[in-house]
Amino acid sequence: MTARPRGELVLRLATIATLVICGAGSYDHAVLVTAWTANPPDSIAMFHGPYALDMGAWWTKIHGPTLLLMIAALALLWGQTRRRHVAAALVIYAHVLVVTLAWFVPELLTLTTDPNAGIPLAEWKARADRWELWSLVRLAVMYGVAALLLRAVAEPSTPRAAS
Repeated sequence: MTARPRGELVLRLATIATLVICGAGSYDHAVLVTAWTANPPDSIAMFHGPYALDMGAWWTKIHGPTLLLMIAALALLWGQTRRRHVAAALVIYAHVLVVTLAWFVPELLTLTTDPNAGIPLAEWKARADRWELWSLVRLAVMYGVAALLLRAVAEPSTPRAAS
């Protein structure tokens, strides 16, 4: 298999993985986030007990392979004009991951780990609502990443001009 077909395959896999992330994020918001942000600390019961929900289990398994697929697609398509779309998607996705690790995950853990955390109820609800709002923004950005990858898939395989 030559680099071009291999690059095409890896780009399509990266696109599918990104679309799966978008779908999972949409489900997450439609079903889970609206439930746990409804009335904390009472509404965070799903994160406690013997059958507690572990949202991190899914997300930690999907992001690594997706990031590696994007990096591989960029490397394999480097000589093509559509690498711009892949590079933009990769840079934005990397920023999303950094912000997720720096703020979203720590804030989520603070809000959901201990129902007796001592956070005043009004503050708890305000922080949960703020987390939900910014997470929706993050999801919209991920749909933008998917759009960039779809654009790269749709663009003809054209070598870039020599500089």
